[in-house]
Amino acid sequence: MSFSVKIIRDTFNKTRPISSQVTQKFYDTLFKNHPDAEGLFHAVESTKQQELLYNSLDFIVTNLENPDRLSEYLQNLGGRHLDYGTEETHFDWVGGALLETFAHFFGDEWTEEVADNWGQAFGIIKDHMLIGMRTKGASNANVVAMNKNSEAQPQEAEKTSSAASEAVSNASFEIPQNVKDEIASAVKLSLIHI
Repeated sequence: MSFSVKIIRDTFNKTRPISSQVTQKFYDTLFKNHPDAEGLFHAVESTKQQELLYNSLDFIVTNLENPDRLSEYLQNLGGRHLDYGTEETHFDWVGGALLETFAHFFGDEWTEEVADNWGQAFGIIKDHMLIGMRTKGASNANVVAMNKNSEAQPQEAEKTSSAASEAVSNASFEIPQNVKDEIASAVKLSLIHI
């Protein structure tokens, strides 16, 4: 799976003059398709949230040729989303709403090729954010276990600590080589087509 950086960048650049319309449509679509998602944003000012979304997309598109920086950003973003109550299934909701929003604004320019490229790019974005969420989740579980240890009886504390340590050490959250290869391949292909 690879995507064209040029296609992603060219299509995204078309959204710049209408960024506020795009983000408004995105949230309208997300909430229409998944009403439960609205509860995740109850404490957030909508205009600010729309701006944050667009700035994140802009950063991602701008850094497609810098996979290490992009991966770090996406993993941190994923970790923060754990604090917001985001669940793994919500990423599919967001991906669907984003693609539906782009299709709405691009009309006939939203070809199968463009849709496939954005779908593949979003898949990689999602993978990196999930790595960040899972890493933070494992870290949080370890902290909770350590806090319980300080309150537990000595035998219980040892069992809890051992189980938490095993869970964290068995969890592998490194960026899979195939994801790194996909990003590098997409960058190389896009440079050839420029």
